[in-house]
Amino acid sequence: AMQVVMWSLLIAGWALGWWPFVWWARRKRRRAREVIRDGAMCAAVVATSKTDRMAQVAARVAMAATGQSMGGVHWERVEFDHDGIGYAGVAPFDRRPPNGTPTQVLFKPGAKYALAFSPSGHAFVTKAHRRS
Repeated sequence: AMQVVMWSLLIAGWALGWWPFVWWARRKRRRAREVIRDGAMCAAVVATSKTDRMAQVAARVAMAATGQSMGGVHWERVEFDHDGIGYAGVAPFDRRPPNGTPTQVLFKPGAKYALAFSPSGHAFVTKAHRRS
C-alpha cells in the first residue's frame, strides 16, 4: 500500500513539473499561429547600421571570451512599413546580405514576434518595433 502511495505521489509530481512547460508551449504555438494566419507579408529591406555591426562585434568578442560561439549567425536589421507605419527588427540571418537587399517580413500588429525572411528564403524570428 505504501509503495502505491509513493508511486502515485511520484507520478503526480512529475505531471505537475511538466504542466508549466506544456502551458508555455501551447501559448507560444497559439501566438505563432496567429501571425501565420492573420499576418501580412511586408516588403522589407536590409538596413544594418555601423552601430549594429559594432554591437555584433562586441557580442562576438564577449561570447568568445566565455568559450561560446555565435556559429555563423549574422544579426541584420530589416526595415519595413505596414499601414503607413515604419517598423524595424533584428533577425539572425544565415548569411550577411548587403544593405539595401530586398527581403520580406510576415508581420501582425500587436504580435510579440514577426518572421523575417532572409534573401536565401529561410525564416527567422524577429521582434519588430516602431521606427522613430
